[in-house]
Amino acid sequence: MVKPIAAVVMSSPTRNSARLIAYALTEKDGQAKGDRFVAASGINGCIPEFAEGQFRDNRKRWRKDGTRTVKVQWGTDKVTGQPTYRDVTEGAYVQAYHVIQSFARDGAGALDPDDPDDWEEGHRLGQELARSLAGDHRRALVVTQVDGKTGCVHNHIVIDSIDKATGKSFASSNVKHSVLSKTHDAVLAAQGYEQRNELTSTGWELKEKSEQRGLDKHQKWSAGASPSEPEPFSFAVLKERIRTALEATGYTDFDGYAQVLAEVGVVVEQRGEKGRGLTYQMKRRGADGEYIEPSPSDRRRASRLGRFAMLDHVEETIQRNAELAAQAAPKPAMSAAQMRPAMASSLDDALAERRSESAAALAAQWEQERRAEEMMAEARRAGFEAVMAPAGPSPESAGDGVAVADGSDADGPDADGPDAELADKVVLDAWDLQKWRLRTPDRGAMRSAGMGYAEVDAAIAAWRALDEPKTAWEREREAEQQRAIETVEDVAEVSAPAAADTTPAPAPATAGSRAEASSTSEVRAAAPYESPLRERRPTREREVAAWGQMVQIDERWRVQLAAGEPLDGALAKGLRSATLERYEDALDASVAFELWRRAAKLAVARRAVEVRQDKALADAMRAEVAAGDHAWDGEPSTLAELRHEATRRELTSREKALKSVHEADLEVNHEDGLERPPNAGGVEG
Repeated sequence: MVKPIAAVVMSSPTRNSARLIAYALTEKDGQAKGDRFVAASGINGCIPEFAEGQFRDNRKRWRKDGTRTVKVQWGTDKVTGQPTYRDVTEGAYVQAYHVIQSFARDGAGALDPDDPDDWEEGHRLGQELARSLAGDHRRALVVTQVDGKTGCVHNHIVIDSIDKATGKSFASSNVKHSVLSKTHDAVLAAQGYEQRNELTSTGWELKEKSEQRGLDKHQKWSAGASPSEPEPFSFAVLKERIRTALEATGYTDFDGYAQVLAEVGVVVEQRGEKGRGLTYQMKRRGADGEYIEPSPSDRRRASRLGRFAMLDHVEETIQRNAELAAQAAPKPAMSAAQMRPAMASSLDDALAERRSESAAALAAQWEQERRAEEMMAEARRAGFEAVMAPAGPSPESAGDGVAVADGSDADGPDADGPDAELADKVVLDAWDLQKWRLRTPDRGAMRSAGMGYAEVDAAIAAWRALDEPKTAWEREREAEQQRAIETVEDVAEVSAPAAADTTPAPAPATAGSRAEASSTSEVRAAAPYESPLRERRPTREREVAAWGQMVQIDERWRVQLAAGEPLDGALAKGLRSATLERYEDALDASVAFELWRRAAKLAVARRAVEVRQDKALADAMRAEVAAGDHAWDGEPSTLAELRHEATRRELTSREKALKSVHEADLEVNHEDGLERPPNAGGVEG
């Protein structure tokens, strides 16, 4: 049975998700702890207590955690009367979207703010709306409150702007009011509710402060209290005339609607490029009973009057009238020959609709069961109880052979228990496992692996029924980590014999080179060198490869430097200066010195092209670096100077002058074969 519901929804973006989440969960001044909200839960792994931390970590993970400073008006100067501004720091990206879902407190389809059952129902509907908007991989927080100014049951839904699986930002078009309202109505319809367009609760219709005074003045004029004065404007009378026109059924287009309005004393105009905005004007009569010249104060926009006067509702009314007119129109008589194809087509349509409804009902039941299991499992792992009863069937009423959320099997014909092989196919969310130690199934990854919807549901149910054992995905993940560690250990074993035969010797000298580094680094021939970096294995998987590369460079290059052998340049291929800066303090001093020489030489090669357009010189220097030769003419003699040369991005004044000269020569000669100036390989600061 379809039940009535009276609800409205609105949305807005925010660049400060922390402030928004604090507003939804933190008690106001004078409130006792726990009085701010009546229910709070998360979607797609969101935990209310840690929601802001999860949102922040997700932004950092996808490098969308930047900030910007903007000026906002703060007040007005009392002396000059000029506005004053202050700087406010906010996110460089939209961090979250705020959706407010409000339910009427009186009338048809209202939710009672004093009834805990209505709290839970409102919270459940908020969860369904959040799931519809957030999808499968975007976290969302749902907080139900009853302490607003109007006292109605309402939900604050905070949707993380960044998808945790793809890093893509939320499309703001999904919460555009025209789209959001349709999505909201569809969610309510799927839950067995019929949306009511007219709400009588406080705050649904906008009211002017002078509305009652204007109505009283108009009533006195209507009673003949001031026969010599023209009809006064009344906001309430204008709205009543518009409602009268909307209740009429004699028009099926906008022109007909405008004609009916004119008959009741209202003029309507469309505005805007697309004509979606409406402006209403009340026609007032003079003392002689004729309409007087209108004034600007007689006009009101539909947005000031309320939703019932906006074009969306007008179009719904026109559609209603068109359907009524079509139903009332007489249908031509049909012969028996004409009726037979129509009857067959109607029967086929009815059967197809029945099959579609059955499939949709079964899919909805599976989805409710899945969501109920996930909510209960997440609540158990997080250490707090769920704030509402699960939306799906209870364990007592679960079907035969289906695993319930507490890990036990329901009685049924499947006496052998859950399928361990099927449970082994479960794939977990890598980010939740790495950051929060939550073993949450990743349905999207399982579907990408070729599993169907029913197989995914069955695998997760079997996995939970078996008390969540270690899966094949986890074993493979651990094996990959172990292989990365063994790769680093193999490098140390290969370099051990060379280290054993090495006697202490100074590093090979070049022009003013490694005197500073070799004074702090001596080779121990007694035992193979083991890099201190081994004890600094990163926790994030994406940093393990760079860490392993630095360990190999530190251990092998130290041996090669001590033996006077050429350096293995392939080990450092693709190494970034940021990685070198992160691990420099744990490297052997001679190795760190060589790495900065390498980075500085590559920077000089890059500037040879930028300043002199000398690509041949740059290619030669890069080839030398690949072969392990880091020496170049004019190189600095200290580590600090090498580091500066490798990391600076600005050109020196001399380089800028050389660049302008070469660019001018190129414009004249139209060739690159320029004579290289003295000290072509060096750079003067």
